Amino acid sequence: MNFDTKYLIRWGIPGWIFLMTVLPYLFFVFNDDVLKSLGKVNDLALGAAITLIGIPLGYFFNQLHHFTFWVTNKKNWGSYFEKEVILDMYLSKTENEGYKERYRYL
Repeated sequence: MNFDTKYLIRWGIPGWIFLMTVLPYLFFVFNDDVLKSLGKVNDLALGAAITLIGIPLGYFFNQLHHFTFWVTNKKNWGSYFEKEVILDMYLSKTENEGYKERYRYL
């Protein structure tokens, strides 16, 4: 599996934004319980845990987005596959070696 660090950012940002909006709300709603729990936790460990939780959460949001707008919305499928065939024909020409190499994973 070829994994790039750009996916950490791509999936992390939605998860981190979600956590930055939900955690303050939960802090104010459950103020007493949170303060008791946070007194026992190292700040660095808490920050690292929130950072690491944001990545799979963002990946889940990404998959939910693709399911909502690609799988359940079938009217876009025809135009997507037409454009994919046109791009494939363009990349299959011999003078486009640079593009072939760049988009070989497709």
